[in-house]
Amino acid sequence: MGHVGKKNIYLSWPFVYSMLILNYMGQGSWIMTHIQQDNLLEQSSNPFFEILPGQWRFVGVILATLAAIIASQALISGAYTLVSEAINLKVVPRLRTFYPSDTRGQMYISTVNWILCIIGLLVVWSFRTSHNMEATYGLSITITMLMTTILLFEFIKKHGQLITAGVFLILFGSIEAVFLIASLGKFIHGGYATLIIMSAILAVMIIWFYGNKRREAISKQDDYLSLKNYRKQLINLSQDEKEPLFATNLVYIANMHQNYLLKRAIIYSLIGSKPKRAAVYWFVTVHESSDPYEKSYAVDMLGSSNLVHVIFNLGFKVEPQIHAYIKQIANDLIKQGVLAPQFLRYAIDKHGIVGDFKYVISNQYYTDLLNLPNVYTWDRFLIGGRLWLQSHTVAPSSFYGLEFSDVVEEFVPLFIENQKRKKLTQLFVKNTVKKNNKS
Repeated sequence: MGHVGKKNIYLSWPFVYSMLILNYMGQGSWIMTHIQQDNLLEQSSNPFFEILPGQWRFVGVILATLAAIIASQALISGAYTLVSEAINLKVVPRLRTFYPSDTRGQMYISTVNWILCIIGLLVVWSFRTSHNMEATYGLSITITMLMTTILLFEFIKKHGQLITAGVFLILFGSIEAVFLIASLGKFIHGGYATLIIMSAILAVMIIWFYGNKRREAISKQDDYLSLKNYRKQLINLSQDEKEPLFATNLVYIANMHQNYLLKRAIIYSLIGSKPKRAAVYWFVTVHESSDPYEKSYAVDMLGSSNLVHVIFNLGFKVEPQIHAYIKQIANDLIKQGVLAPQFLRYAIDKHGIVGDFKYVISNQYYTDLLNLPNVYTWDRFLIGGRLWLQSHTVAPSSFYGLEFSDVVEEFVPLFIENQKRKKLTQLFVKNTVKKNNKS
């Protein structure tokens, strides 16, 4: 759908469906004609090729080969589309996506491509022949049909047609359920491969989605804090010369929500541990636009000259080179008088007006869960699995084009709700020095 477009699918599907029905009826007619032959089941002939005259069978071989290639391509492109939508729904980890054309639906996800390659090689190595794959293929097709029926039932029901949805589910679901029951006997003959692959994908989706849900559910208070409540503190910190300067410009990829809500980890990084003093604090939100080449930004200064919220609108074909964009914005704001010039004592460009930039990326470590005895084992598994997957997918520094920038990666606590800890009992304090109280 994404690669060829909705209109082309609508126009071609009636023709394809008619040809399929005609071909299946032709094969059925050939079988009914030759059903009386005693050795019919023992023959290696294929009804698809047998319905063709002998001199035309090479055409059938060519058509079957092309159909196999097209079906493989459809599987690959369909996998890209499904994974892309799953990423948008936040049920699988973020993966780097490439768009070879100006059409958003046409994409390439290298990780998915390699996974399909590895699975394909393993299947070929395990089953060796197409005959040995019949059980796996049959069970996977049956499950796909049943899942499609359930999804279509939910779609029809969502649009307020409950009776129609129920009739549809009973009609097609009962037929496909019979197919599924009949196919369960194929499990030990190779059908297990279908369930193994399906279970692996489902496990990743459950861990990624519900791991985040459980982490938010048992987090201490709220997982988001409003930047407005810490605005004065950050302005004072920026102007406090007693604190060492951490960076001239300190940048967080914040993806700020309404009412200036930020992840608690960002506020903790700024002032929760050792305060990070900077001349200007930058909070970056990146929105992906449906226009492939859009490059625009908006700025919210939060009523100060020390806090900057930048909202990027970048097309899906635009590489998010955040460092280059931030430097351009800083130059623009300084020239407009919104920010004060940032002169560096040592710099390649003596006439430069923009100081140094430092980017902070906060990570949470799953081993922290070992120190939380009151967290259920299931929650521990989901949260730990989610953090592990997060640490083994695309790194934020790579995703936002910060490979050659000054990036600080730090670990912050999980902010799990207060644990009931037993207080230490003081035994004694000795050899102290008494202080003289002078009036």
